[in-house]
Amino acid sequence: MSSGGIALPVSPASVLAALLPILVLLALLMWRGWSTSSAAPVALAVAALVAVMLFRTPLETIAVASGKGIWDAIFILYIVWPALILYRVANGANAFQAIQRGVLRLIPDRLMVILVFAWLLTSFIQSIAGFGAPLAVVAPILLGLGVKPLHAVLLPIIGGAWANAFGSLGAPWLALESVVEVADPTATLRSAVVLVSIANLCGGLMIAWLYGGTWALRRGLPAILVISLLHGGLLWLLLPTLLPIAMFIACAAGLLAALGLSQLRFYRQEDGDAEPDRIFDRDEPEPSTDAGGAQGERRPMTLALAFAPYLFLGVIAVVVLTVAPLREVLETVSVGPPFPATETGYGIVEGPWTPMRRSRRSPIPAPSCCWRQGSATCCSSATAAIRRAPASSVWCSGRQATPCR
Repeated sequence: MSSGGIALPVSPASVLAALLPILVLLALLMWRGWSTSSAAPVALAVAALVAVMLFRTPLETIAVASGKGIWDAIFILYIVWPALILYRVANGANAFQAIQRGVLRLIPDRLMVILVFAWLLTSFIQSIAGFGAPLAVVAPILLGLGVKPLHAVLLPIIGGAWANAFGSLGAPWLALESVVEVADPTATLRSAVVLVSIANLCGGLMIAWLYGGTWALRRGLPAILVISLLHGGLLWLLLPTLLPIAMFIACAAGLLAALGLSQLRFYRQEDGDAEPDRIFDRDEPEPSTDAGGAQGERRPMTLALAFAPYLFLGVIAVVVLTVAPLREVLETVSVGPPFPATETGYGIVEGPWTPMRRSRRSPIPAPSCCWRQGSATCCSSATAAIRRAPASSVWCSGRQATPCR
């Protein structure tokens, strides 16, 4: 992207004008109660009017930008759809009830159980699937444990918020890189890790506070500190080189750390009447049964089998991103519609997009489109394996004007 001879106006009025489409979208969604499918076209029309009337944008530039937006949306959709299939298959197989039973057997401390589900499991699912799947999985589990409905929804929202930044196999960062050029990705990623780690620590502490006030904070603080430091340390090390799976590895390590910490004597002592129960409707968790037949027709699913799809997905991601010959094969072809170069009335130039085909080894690191390809491969392969069907083909777009990162 380059600028011509006319300076782009930067003033409070121009900033407000640029924000207007977003403000219109929020107003229609929050105050008017419109659906997303109804509010989004109105916001798009406002954005086009602002671009034409205030930023001297030609209609051809608006058309090209809209086409690029649709193409970027496809990248999001081929992560969303496999994630939803993964959730539906696991839910239909009663895998989440098996996770509930298995965790209750392994972790005797009730506060640790709530932290594992509302904080760690939510973040783990967010690292792979996202797009609402963590809440859809964890809220029913918490309800089954006797948690009040409001807390069953609120706790996983708080616990998983930090994982949004690099969850869904890195989709948010990859989407950012597709529209913004990051001058120093490593420094930016590690600065983001610091901010995300603060949010992560606050999320764990807030869940403990909602569980039982200062009593729960004192009891949960050692585990929360250890796990949040583990999360942050692994993200700091892995994000620059293994961005799509860094959050997955960090969250998986957090779950294992919680299992180990729960075996300590500190988390196995009985506190009796000292433990508050402010988030519970009843004392004992609701027994969970396997659907799909009379009792005794089949053996309950084990905890290892319930986690198998997510572990399989992680293994595929690691293999795709670390085995150089396989990665080079996946990076040889990138598919995308060509887009012409555009220029605004203020001389802001955006270079053309063209499909790229690479058939030789290159010393340049894989561009963002190849990261996308790895993410799509992971999602498609894991979902296909769970459904026992062949994985579909993978394709992504190339961007000629953006240097490879």
